[in-house]
Amino acid sequence: MATTDDLVISIRADLDTLNRQLRQVDQRLNNTQQQGQQTGQSIDDSFSGASDSVKNLSAAIGVAVAAMGAMAVSIANNVREFNSLASSLGLSYTQLERLQSISSKANLETDMMIDLAKTLNEQIGEAANGNKDFEESFSRLGLKMDDLIKMGVDEQLLTVAQALGEVTNQSDKAQIGATLFGDNWLPALKLTEQNVKQLADEYEQFGIKVNNTDVTRLIELDVAFDGLLDNVTQASKKISSDLAPALTVAIKKVNELFQSNLGGIDENISVITFLSIEMGAQMINILLP
Repeated sequence: MATTDDLVISIRADLDTLNRQLRQVDQRLNNTQQQGQQTGQSIDDSFSGASDSVKNLSAAIGVAVAAMGAMAVSIANNVREFNSLASSLGLSYTQLERLQSISSKANLETDMMIDLAKTLNEQIGEAANGNKDFEESFSRLGLKMDDLIKMGVDEQLLTVAQALGEVTNQSDKAQIGATLFGDNWLPALKLTEQNVKQLADEYEQFGIKVNNTDVTRLIELDVAFDGLLDNVTQASKKISSDLAPALTVAIKKVNELFQSNLGGIDENISVITFLSIEMGAQMINILLP
């Protein structure tokens, strides 16, 4: 039979074994905890890095959106002005844009191209009303008045320039050009050096063009932005008016300080501080009714 001592020895042995096992488990738990902390820190770092990335991305997107907005407003304003010019000539936006494209390729300023078109349109009107000189010039180019009258301003210019360019006799070309285009006959002859019909076709074949819907949308944007500017301006005036009494009082007191015999500014810091506090109080009273 086992004695008490034997039992104690056995229990101690079992406890030693249990303690070793518990220490092993504890060590494993510690290792697991450290790994968990490392993993958690890694996750935190990852989320922190991701958060920073998201913030940077958001800032970049914000800047990009602001830049795109500013660009869109600028483009809208240009389109609105260009469309107004086209309307004054009795042209659509696309028709005037085509003339601009042709003038650029012919090394002519767009304003000169417009002047040529306006002058020619007037001469066609004169010929239709019986001016023989103009009528004869168009006839020499093989053009009929009935056809020219039905054309838009842009088509009239392109048609006459193409016909004038086909005149082989330089003297005749210069004479007709001077009759139809007046003082601008030299730029007109420069235009005839180009195949204007081909240049017009190149414009038509160009893939990306602004259509009437685009023009309408951009004009609406520009009109809306003008409204925003007006509202901001009026709001600024109102805020300035509300602040004016407080600022007037504060500024008068500062002026009085400079005109007084209280000594140097460095000796009156407390007074200036008081005036600053008073100015702030006045503004708070205005902004927080």
